[in-house]
Amino acid sequence: MQFVVGTVAGNLCQYLRTCDSSSCSYHGNCSYYANGKLNCQCETGYAGTNCELVDYCAERPCLHNATCLLNTTTYFCDCLPGSLGVNCSVMDPCWQTNVCNNGGTCISLHNGSYTCACSRDYTGPNCSVPVSACFSDPCMNGGSCITGGSDGFSCSCAEGYTGFTCKMEMPCRSLPCQNGGTCRHTATGAYVCDCLSGKSH
Repeated sequence: MQFVVGTVAGNLCQYLRTCDSSSCSYHGNCSYYANGKLNCQCETGYAGTNCELVDYCAERPCLHNATCLLNTTTYFCDCLPGSLGVNCSVMDPCWQTNVCNNGGTCISLHNGSYTCACSRDYTGPNCSVPVSACFSDPCMNGGSCITGGSDGFSCSCAEGYTGFTCKMEMPCRSLPCQNGGTCRHTATGAYVCDCLSGKSH
Protein backbone atom coordinates (compact mmCIF):
# COMPACT_ATOMS: atom_id res chain seq x y z
CA MET A 1 0.00 0.00 0.00
CA GLN A 2 1.33 3.46 -0.91
CA PHE A 3 2.44 5.83 1.85
CA VAL A 4 2.21 9.61 1.43
CA VAL A 5 4.19 11.52 4.07
CA GLY A 6 3.35 15.11 4.79
CA THR A 7 0.37 17.30 5.46
CA VAL A 8 -1.76 16.29 2.47
CA ALA A 9 -2.74 12.91 1.05
CA GLY A 10 -5.09 11.31 -1.43
CA ASN A 11 -5.37 11.32 -5.21
CA LEU A 12 -6.81 14.83 -5.12
CA CYS A 13 -4.79 15.91 -2.08
CA GLN A 14 -8.11 16.01 -0.28
CA TYR A 15 -6.81 14.75 3.09
CA LEU A 16 -5.13 17.31 5.28
CA ARG A 17 -3.19 15.73 8.08
CA THR A 18 -0.58 16.94 10.49
CA CYS A 19 2.08 14.49 11.57
CA ASP A 20 3.93 15.46 14.71
CA SER A 21 5.49 13.66 17.65
CA SER A 22 2.18 13.45 19.51
CA SER A 23 0.37 11.67 16.66
CA CYS A 24 2.09 8.41 17.59
CA SER A 25 2.20 9.04 21.33
CA TYR A 26 5.79 10.34 21.04
CA HIS A 27 6.99 6.78 20.38
CA GLY A 28 6.73 6.33 16.62
CA ASN A 29 7.08 7.83 13.16
CA CYS A 30 3.91 9.19 11.66
CA SER A 31 2.80 8.75 8.05
CA TYR A 32 -0.46 8.32 6.16
CA TYR A 33 -1.90 5.81 3.79
CA ALA A 34 -3.13 7.13 0.45
CA ASN A 35 -6.68 7.04 1.83
CA GLY A 36 -5.70 9.43 4.60
CA LYS A 37 -5.60 6.90 7.39
CA LEU A 38 -2.91 7.49 9.98
CA ASN A 39 -0.07 4.99 10.15
CA CYS A 40 2.36 4.80 13.06
CA GLN A 41 5.61 2.93 12.76
CA CYS A 42 6.38 2.34 16.43
CA GLU A 43 9.78 2.44 18.03
CA THR A 44 11.12 -0.79 19.48
CA GLY A 45 9.41 -1.43 22.79
CA TYR A 46 6.07 0.17 21.87
CA ALA A 47 2.96 -1.13 20.18
CA GLY A 48 -0.65 -0.25 19.43
CA THR A 49 -2.38 1.75 16.69
CA ASN A 50 -0.82 4.97 17.99
CA CYS A 51 2.18 3.40 19.76
CA GLU A 52 0.33 4.02 23.01
CA LEU A 53 1.24 0.66 24.58
CA VAL A 54 4.52 -0.34 26.12
CA ASP A 55 5.43 -3.51 24.26
CA TYR A 56 6.19 -5.77 27.18
CA CYS A 57 6.29 -8.65 24.71
CA ALA A 58 9.28 -7.21 22.83
CA GLU A 59 11.72 -9.08 25.05
CA ARG A 60 9.80 -12.34 24.62
CA PRO A 61 9.03 -12.99 28.31
CA CYS A 62 6.77 -15.98 27.62
CA LEU A 63 8.60 -19.28 27.50
CA HIS A 64 7.94 -22.68 25.94
CA ASN A 65 6.34 -21.23 22.78
CA ALA A 66 3.62 -19.43 24.72
CA THR A 67 1.82 -16.44 23.16
CA CYS A 68 2.47 -13.01 24.68
CA LEU A 69 -0.59 -10.74 24.82
CA LEU A 70 -0.68 -7.04 25.72
CA ASN A 71 -3.20 -4.94 27.55
CA THR A 72 -3.00 -1.28 28.54
CA THR A 73 -0.74 -1.77 31.56
CA THR A 74 1.08 -5.08 31.29
CA TYR A 75 1.18 -8.43 29.47
CA PHE A 76 0.09 -11.95 30.08
CA CYS A 77 1.19 -15.27 28.64
CA ASP A 78 -1.17 -17.74 27.04
CA CYS A 79 0.59 -20.97 27.95
CA LEU A 80 0.53 -24.10 25.85
CA PRO A 81 -0.60 -27.33 27.53
CA GLY A 82 2.20 -28.66 29.69
CA SER A 83 3.45 -25.36 31.15
CA LEU A 84 2.22 -22.99 33.83
CA GLY A 85 3.10 -19.82 35.69
CA VAL A 86 3.15 -16.11 34.87
CA ASN A 87 5.71 -16.62 32.10
CA CYS A 88 4.85 -20.29 31.41
CA SER A 89 8.24 -21.17 32.89
CA VAL A 90 7.00 -23.97 35.12
CA MET A 91 6.51 -27.39 33.58
CA ASP A 92 3.21 -29.00 34.53
CA PRO A 93 4.03 -32.22 36.42
CA CYS A 94 0.57 -33.61 35.65
CA TRP A 95 0.88 -33.19 31.87
CA GLN A 96 0.93 -36.57 30.14
CA THR A 97 2.46 -38.17 33.24
CA ASN A 98 0.65 -40.69 35.42
CA VAL A 99 2.02 -39.59 38.78
CA CYS A 100 -1.12 -40.49 40.78
CA ASN A 101 -1.79 -44.22 40.99
CA ASN A 102 -4.97 -46.27 41.42
CA GLY A 103 -7.35 -43.77 39.87
CA GLY A 104 -6.04 -40.72 41.75
CA THR A 105 -6.37 -37.27 40.17
CA CYS A 106 -3.27 -35.12 39.72
CA ILE A 107 -3.65 -31.44 40.67
CA SER A 108 -0.90 -29.07 39.49
CA LEU A 109 0.42 -26.39 41.84
CA HIS A 110 1.92 -23.10 40.64
CA ASN A 111 5.34 -23.84 42.11
CA GLY A 112 5.78 -26.81 39.79
CA SER A 113 4.80 -29.46 42.32
CA TYR A 114 1.56 -31.41 42.51
CA THR A 115 -0.83 -33.13 44.86
CA CYS A 116 -2.95 -36.22 44.33
CA ALA A 117 -6.65 -36.48 45.12
CA CYS A 118 -6.87 -40.19 45.91
CA SER A 119 -9.82 -42.53 45.67
CA ARG A 120 -11.33 -43.68 48.96
CA ASP A 121 -9.38 -46.95 48.99
CA TYR A 122 -5.87 -45.45 48.70
CA THR A 123 -3.72 -42.84 50.38
CA GLY A 124 -0.16 -41.51 50.29
CA PRO A 125 1.53 -38.83 48.14
CA ASN A 126 0.90 -40.83 44.95
CA CYS A 127 -2.16 -42.85 46.06
CA SER A 128 -0.14 -46.04 46.22
CA VAL A 129 -0.84 -47.04 49.85
CA PRO A 130 -4.01 -49.13 50.37
CA VAL A 131 -6.34 -47.84 53.04
CA SER A 132 -7.17 -50.60 55.54
CA ALA A 133 -10.50 -50.80 57.30
CA CYS A 134 -8.70 -49.68 60.47
CA PHE A 135 -7.40 -46.47 58.84
CA SER A 136 -10.38 -44.45 60.11
CA ASP A 137 -9.86 -45.76 63.68
CA PRO A 138 -13.39 -47.17 64.03
CA CYS A 139 -12.96 -48.71 67.50
CA MET A 140 -14.15 -46.41 70.27
CA ASN A 141 -13.27 -45.96 73.95
CA GLY A 142 -9.72 -47.21 73.65
CA GLY A 143 -10.53 -50.35 71.66
CA SER A 144 -7.92 -51.87 69.34
CA CYS A 145 -8.72 -52.42 65.66
CA ILE A 146 -7.83 -55.74 64.04
CA THR A 147 -7.89 -55.99 60.24
CA GLY A 148 -9.73 -58.94 58.73
CA GLY A 149 -13.00 -60.79 58.90
CA SER A 150 -16.19 -60.42 56.89
CA ASP A 151 -16.56 -56.77 57.92
CA GLY A 152 -12.94 -55.93 57.18
CA PHE A 153 -12.10 -55.38 60.84
CA SER A 154 -13.01 -56.28 64.40
CA CYS A 155 -12.50 -54.46 67.70
CA SER A 156 -10.82 -55.72 70.83
CA CYS A 157 -12.55 -53.59 73.43
CA ALA A 158 -11.00 -52.10 76.53
CA GLU A 159 -12.28 -53.35 79.87
CA GLY A 160 -15.75 -52.07 80.62
CA TYR A 161 -16.88 -51.63 77.00
CA THR A 162 -18.56 -53.89 74.49
CA GLY A 163 -20.25 -53.86 71.07
CA PHE A 164 -18.98 -54.11 67.52
CA THR A 165 -17.09 -50.80 67.81
CA CYS A 166 -16.80 -50.79 71.64
CA LYS A 167 -19.43 -48.10 71.79
CA MET A 168 -21.49 -49.53 74.64
CA GLU A 169 -20.43 -49.15 78.23
CA MET A 170 -20.86 -52.35 80.24
CA PRO A 171 -23.08 -51.82 83.29
CA CYS A 172 -20.50 -53.05 85.79
CA ARG A 173 -18.14 -50.27 84.80
CA SER A 174 -20.13 -47.82 86.92
CA LEU A 175 -19.62 -50.06 90.00
CA PRO A 176 -23.31 -50.39 90.84
CA CYS A 177 -22.89 -53.03 93.57
CA GLN A 178 -22.71 -51.64 97.11
CA ASN A 179 -21.33 -52.83 100.43
CA GLY A 180 -18.46 -54.75 98.85
CA GLY A 181 -20.60 -56.64 96.35
CA THR A 182 -19.04 -57.90 93.13
CA CYS A 183 -20.65 -56.98 89.81
CA ARG A 184 -21.02 -59.76 87.23
CA HIS A 185 -22.37 -59.42 83.70
CA THR A 186 -24.96 -61.82 82.38
CA ALA A 187 -25.35 -63.23 78.88
CA THR A 188 -28.23 -60.85 78.21
CA GLY A 189 -26.11 -57.75 78.82
CA ALA A 190 -27.54 -57.12 82.28
CA TYR A 191 -25.64 -57.59 85.54
CA VAL A 192 -26.00 -59.18 88.95
CA CYS A 193 -24.28 -58.35 92.20
CA ASP A 194 -22.60 -61.13 94.15
CA CYS A 195 -22.96 -59.89 97.70
CA LEU A 196 -20.62 -60.68 100.55
CA SER A 197 -23.39 -62.66 102.23
CA GLY A 198 -23.40 -65.02 99.29
CA LYS A 199 -26.74 -63.82 97.93
CA SER A 200 -27.17 -62.34 94.46
CA HIS A 201 -29.57 -59.51 93.64
